[in-house]
Amino acid sequence: MKHPAGPLLLALVAALSACGLLAVRSWKIDHAYSIDFQAYWLGGQRLANGHAADLYAAGGGEAHGTPRQLVAGEFKNIPLVGAAFIPLSHLPYLTAKRVFWWINLTAVAATALVLALGVLPARWGSGGQRFLLVLAALAVMAPTHIALRHAQTTPLITLLFSGALALALRGRDAAAGLLLAGALLVKWPAWSLAAADLLRGRRLALLAWIAGVAGGAALSLILFGPALHITYLQGVLANAGTVMTGHNNQSVAAVVIRMTGDAAVHDWTPRPLAPAARGLSALTSIALLAMVAAALWRSRRRARTRRSRRLEFAAASAAGLVVLPLAWDHYFMLLVPGLAALMVVLQDEGHLRRRRPAILLAATFAALALPTPTFVLEQAGAMGLAGGLLLSHYFAGALGMLALALPALWRPPAVTAAAASPPG
Repeated sequence: MKHPAGPLLLALVAALSACGLLAVRSWKIDHAYSIDFQAYWLGGQRLANGHAADLYAAGGGEAHGTPRQLVAGEFKNIPLVGAAFIPLSHLPYLTAKRVFWWINLTAVAATALVLALGVLPARWGSGGQRFLLVLAALAVMAPTHIALRHAQTTPLITLLFSGALALALRGRDAAAGLLLAGALLVKWPAWSLAAADLLRGRRLALLAWIAGVAGGAALSLILFGPALHITYLQGVLANAGTVMTGHNNQSVAAVVIRMTGDAAVHDWTPRPLAPAARGLSALTSIALLAMVAAALWRSRRRARTRRSRRLEFAAASAAGLVVLPLAWDHYFMLLVPGLAALMVVLQDEGHLRRRRPAILLAATFAALALPTPTFVLEQAGAMGLAGGLLLSHYFAGALGMLALALPALWRPPAVTAAAASPPG
């Protein structure tokens, strides 16, 4: 079937414009507050130089090649993740960061390709059109800009999420589970997708999860010994029950503090949650997870359909991200695969021809894509409740995904021509 050139040209213009915006907003990488990549680079250097015992120790600074001196515990992953940065640690810091910028840009393009060919149906246009449109959506998002500017690993994890979803839609549960296990070894938001597999009773996926995580942890232990892993776990436990109120933390706990207390916009010091805030955060998190679990259970007889897999991926990824104590703004890139899957179901079943779902989907994407306005960051303290709401727009985007995905999971599939046609 031939596809007209007009839509392809429009998609190309959209992709080029979005990539231009991405370059403008992310090309300047020499920000002293890009602490994570400093920790990655310094950690790789310490491992390369045989100083593994110092992986979680304070250090760095100009004498050691980084813009800032880091406090203890800035490296927040298991030691195996630090080993991945050994090759980059042989380069000067800014050179290494620029190389990682290109690696992340490649991951963004690869994610667009995987979603276009593995998640979006062929009836939505040619492969080139789908690729360009997904690339435009990814490249226009502020979380993508942030991830590239600060050299985060989130684009790589988004690629793993996308590959896992594409494989799951083809019934390759074991391969999907292995990809998500790799994601979980680096970032925790993948945990909720494992929980969805558990609720669905997908044994191959769960065995792959367990094998992948256990294998990665075992390799890390063999290479670096138990002492470093004990230090890592102590760091995790030390921050349990605390919250960072900085504007880029979009977790339930951070939003509760912003809405009920005096939260400093630029404070990234872990602070204990007051009992009332802790209780409200816990209740909100439990409610979100309970709604997802109930919807998954309700639709358990449709667990093997592509429709159900798309919807549960969207719901689980959204809920699982925000209930963690830390949900940084760049983490919301991870919701793109689920959002794409959700959009397919809504479009195929005709819901986007109705005004309310279409507006909600557009508002959800806007909440996930737009940066926090500067005037909000400057005036949030004086804006009261409105300031707290505006600072929490990524969290609101996750709620929008849930508001669209959960009712669709709860109800049986609509019978439409698109839904009844063979998968594309």
